[in-house]
Amino acid sequence: MKIGVPKETQERETRVAITPTIAKQLKAKGFEIIVESGAGEKSFFSDGDYTQAGAVIGAKANAFECDIVAKINPPTVDEAQKLKSGSTLISLLFAATNPEVVKALAEAGVNAFSMDAIPRTSLAHKVWDVLSSQANLAGYKAVL
Repeated sequence: MKIGVPKETQERETRVAITPTIAKQLKAKGFEIIVESGAGEKSFFSDGDYTQAGAVIGAKANAFECDIVAKINPPTVDEAQKLKSGSTLISLLFAATNPEVVKALAEAGVNAFSMDAIPRTSLAHKVWDVLSSQANLAGYKAVL
């Protein structure tokens, strides 16, 4: 199964959905990781770091053609249309304010996990409470 990691396109976004450490762990579990060239550079991860972790560096199109696509921010409508039918997107979606993206994902036959919609409960911590974890990063960046 292939996991794609496209480069984030939102202005001033410095995060990447999967770090080289996580890529290495996923590779060890049998996944193939396709990382768009330059996806980690704003997080200080080079393409070489990903290659060393066992990932394959590819073009944006390669990252969107995978079975699973991991992003931080919601895809654009254009990006949603590039996802293959039956694939799974894991990202923030903010579905209530992005109905055109949700519609494009549905029309493309894409399964989507909206990380911002996971409830903030002790049960959800097993899944990953994105709001709490990102709040910690924001506080950390402020100290830097």
